[in-house]
Amino acid sequence: MRKWCKLDDNIRKAQKTLRGLSLSYVGGKRKLLSWLIPILERETLGAKMAFDGFSGSGVVSTIFATLGLETRSCDALHSSYCLAATLIQNPNETIEDDELEWLISHRCVDGEIIGGESSWGTFRGVNDELPGILTTNESLWLEGVRLKLLHLSPYKQLIGHCVMRTLSLRVPFGTPNRGVSTFAHRVKQKDQQKKPVLGHYLNSSYEIEVVHWFGDYVHKFNEGVRTLSELRMVDGIANRGDTFTLFDDLGLDASRIDIAYFDPPYGGKSKSDYNSIYALQEGMLKMGETTSSIHMADEGAHRRGFERMIEISAPIPKIIFSYDSTSWTTIDELCGMLRDSGRTVRVETRDHEHGKASMTNRRVVENLIIAEGG
Repeated sequence: MRKWCKLDDNIRKAQKTLRGLSLSYVGGKRKLLSWLIPILERETLGAKMAFDGFSGSGVVSTIFATLGLETRSCDALHSSYCLAATLIQNPNETIEDDELEWLISHRCVDGEIIGGESSWGTFRGVNDELPGILTTNESLWLEGVRLKLLHLSPYKQLIGHCVMRTLSLRVPFGTPNRGVSTFAHRVKQKDQQKKPVLGHYLNSSYEIEVVHWFGDYVHKFNEGVRTLSELRMVDGIANRGDTFTLFDDLGLDASRIDIAYFDPPYGGKSKSDYNSIYALQEGMLKMGETTSSIHMADEGAHRRGFERMIEISAPIPKIIFSYDSTSWTTIDELCGMLRDSGRTVRVETRDHEHGKASMTNRRVVENLIIAEGG
């Protein structure tokens, strides 16, 4: 039986920790945690194993694990895998100060790396695959970090990858296309913006201060790992989660899962292309390796994907679908599809704003469809 006073305290600590980490993600639920957590607490009573089918930023997986549930999560994006594994699986293994000093010791000037060693490995060049996003110096410096991380333990590599992903979020928005000068684009962004929404992280050459920010984010993720690994301890037993990179390769018996949470890329006319948004992050971390993506191109694909999730989830007693008002169909239609599968359905709703200040149509209705039985 849950010890509610202790549980409430742990959940508050987990929420505070998640708020202190840079986990920005399209459709991410961190801003909705105050609304979402009480629902997850209520709906998981009596559950032992939870499954987060599209982990994204990893915040829902983290709450499941903090609630004491045996947690499984998956996502097709490597960057999301790094986040989930770091937040719910890392057994308090952090990047040490001397390791951090070594990771950030090299410099890049005028397209040349200073302080590099042949033992790092072979540079492949992010800019060759993703031109017009990072400057040459930024790309080289991050490439050096990626190669150095290969010499650290797997969990430390994942922390480093989380930090590299975070650095990619500091690229000025409205990234130019191939052939457009990144430098000119950043001058325009920095000099014309009246609000300090960007620019403060650029140096005099309009490049991201990667050395400073990498160290800063490593310290934050280290602290997050220490806190969350402690919170996953229940009666002296570490509740660790398992992470998977592909939905089809789980090797997990669905009948063992008590509750599943799905927040897939439903899409819609106002949605951004996931492949484009995360191309930079995947390119930095995977460097030329093919990365599968969960991408539904049209309404027919969205419908087939939703039907498939219902089919796969048939042995699971309770499933929760997160769904917002900008998606491809109506909440009534989705509920009807679930009822047709033999489920009873309840819906929790919440109005909220999301996205950056420059976005339009920021106001959305967030829905949690809670489906039981079957």
